[in-house]
Amino acid sequence: MHKLLLSFAGGLALTRVAVATSNCSLYPNIADTSHATPALVEFLSHYFHAKSLHDANAWISDFDTSKITYIDAVLGLDLNTTNFEVTLRALAASWTPDAKSYPLRIIGDMDSAVVFLEDTPALFGSELRGIASIDMENGKVIREIDYWDGRRVPLTDQRVPDDQYPTDFRESAVKKTPDPVLQGVVNNLHEALSTGNSSVTAPLFNVDAVLEDRTTRTRIEGRLVIERYLARASSRLPYGAGATVRHVVGSAQGGGYEWIGGPGAAARNGITAIELDENYLITLLVPLWDASRASDATMVALAGLAIEP
Repeated sequence: MHKLLLSFAGGLALTRVAVATSNCSLYPNIADTSHATPALVEFLSHYFHAKSLHDANAWISDFDTSKITYIDAVLGLDLNTTNFEVTLRALAASWTPDAKSYPLRIIGDMDSAVVFLEDTPALFGSELRGIASIDMENGKVIREIDYWDGRRVPLTDQRVPDDQYPTDFRESAVKKTPDPVLQGVVNNLHEALSTGNSSVTAPLFNVDAVLEDRTTRTRIEGRLVIERYLARASSRLPYGAGATVRHVVGSAQGGGYEWIGGPGAAARNGITAIELDENYLITLLVPLWDASRASDATMVALAGLAIEP
């Protein structure tokens, strides 16, 4: 387990946004912050700076260690108040100078958010891109769940046995209710996806919306094309028929929702990130899930659904 902890957390724990000029030499300053509040961007700038400098004290200061839940959804690594701090200190001490992690996109506010991030090969042994779901209280992270696609990533060999995989991601410990605008969008979207009713889904999207499934490497552009794609695919996608919503994070500008796949789904869980326009229509929808357990045939079939018949 110690090896697992060291291998993992270099990975997908949130890492700071390179906003300040002083951060530019640490990692590329390329994060899209158009759907994030300035306070969140500033907070994450400190977070990513401290982690990329391997400054354990500064990094840990961004978490409420008396309440923390930190779970890697692929490996099943579950950190809590008893093992979180000692694990992060060990990780920071083990990293080499070229071990960096930096944000690509930030959506949300100081209550909750999603962060797209890049992990350099020095952290995991290969490049890894993921999405972190975070909840905050009083300016500190109290819950973080990391999602990524482990297909062809050797680190997945170190996942916990199935009987030790956490079934509770402790979302019930988050007391603040989700943003009502975002919650409404998620409710309508999930209902349409789970029932396969793409005609109901389409009006939720901006006419120029983009759907980008990071796992199947599928990019669909335009409301009408998205409607046709979901009509073909929703019954087979792990976030479609049979899935349930686990937790919603973000603001009226967007965020995302964690979900649990239904029986027989290609993934047991995942996350879908969302950006909204000024009319609360979806401009960007990005599902991400772990395909390391899915067969080659399943993945080829899912990717093929993007092709118009």
